[in-house]
Amino acid sequence: MISEMPIKKKYENYYFLGAIGLFLLWFILFSFRPNSRECLIFFRKFEDLFADFFNVLRYVSERDVYFNEVNGLGQKEYLPLAYMIFYPFSRFDDYARMSLADCWHSQWGMFTCFLFLFINLILLLHSLLALCKKYSVDEKIAYALFCSNVILLSIERANIVFLSAVFLNYFLVFYDSQNARERLFACFALAFSATLKIYPVLFILLYLPKKRYKEFFTTVIMGLLLAFLPFLFFKQGFANIPQLVKNVLVASNTGFFTAYGGCFSPLVFDACRFLGMNENVSMMFVGLSRYFVILLTLISLALFFIHHDSLKRWDKLTLLLFPFLYLPSTNRRYCGLFIFSLVILYFATLPERKKASNILFLVLFLIAFTPLEFFESGLNSLIHQRIIFFICAVSLFSRTRFICNEFFLRKKETF
Repeated sequence: MISEMPIKKKYENYYFLGAIGLFLLWFILFSFRPNSRECLIFFRKFEDLFADFFNVLRYVSERDVYFNEVNGLGQKEYLPLAYMIFYPFSRFDDYARMSLADCWHSQWGMFTCFLFLFINLILLLHSLLALCKKYSVDEKIAYALFCSNVILLSIERANIVFLSAVFLNYFLVFYDSQNARERLFACFALAFSATLKIYPVLFILLYLPKKRYKEFFTTVIMGLLLAFLPFLFFKQGFANIPQLVKNVLVASNTGFFTAYGGCFSPLVFDACRFLGMNENVSMMFVGLSRYFVILLTLISLALFFIHHDSLKRWDKLTLLLFPFLYLPSTNRRYCGLFIFSLVILYFATLPERKKASNILFLVLFLIAFTPLEFFESGLNSLIHQRIIFFICAVSLFSRTRFICNEFFLRKKETF
């Protein structure tokens, strides 16, 4: 263990210096050329700054969010807890009669937005520092993650994903604690995170292999309460539930939700185009790729559950993150906040992998989280997503290969 410490410290220093250096380079380029390619990191180059914050205030201000037709019903597809969190901020101005541009010129509006972001950033930093402490990783890794493209875009959007990522981090910190109160808080943290963004619910599988049914059902009960009780806060109460279902269907029909496949389907389309296939054939393979991602999701969850005892910490997290990040097509770059826990665990599990893998993943993490924009609009985000896809897929395929080798070895011994 003593011989491993200098290596671990060396990798941490490399990542910290690399992340800080890339951020400073981006900042210098952006400062001198604010309208250059480096501005592409922000959604539509600031055309709708803080839209995910102000638009929700406009929807929720009259407590009738699911029937509010501003920007279309398809935009109101979250469970009520998310909107309930925003409601206190909506009391500072008459958002129901304001446009997004009006919100930018509201002093109270900008103050509450900055307050919301400040609270979220402090909580995120605290949760990352707690993860670093749990896994004996240098705290400077948490600060390095704050110099990423994900943080910059998340600030620009002011999305509720901050809180979902924060409480998922807290769950990972405390779910296996020896302290009963901390384990109870972990149950609440996962229920809260999943109520905001749904897919963190997959992490409840961490309870089942160890037969920790008490925590499992506690989380389920908390999740149901957090999902349904907030409906009563809004006008029409539980009558909002069928309207929420209609809104989700509207979203699926109007393009707010595209087909499953995350960043994998565009990758298949690009490959088909590179090979010179016509559009019909390309779209056929894109359609198949969506089912392929669902299949990979099922395999990933099956491997996690069936082989949990033999899995290393890195494999457990990547197998859970794979379906969480790539099954929902609504994930945007700011959902990279959920990847921060994987980066921290990467440094904690360096001895579990070969040197070549560690170097490869270190470089890929730096590229995936750099604020620098190398290509035109749209391509940078896809490249960053594909890098994380590759990192998670490596664990999935390596584990599958290991199991297949074991299976054929047993067959050979039988004969």
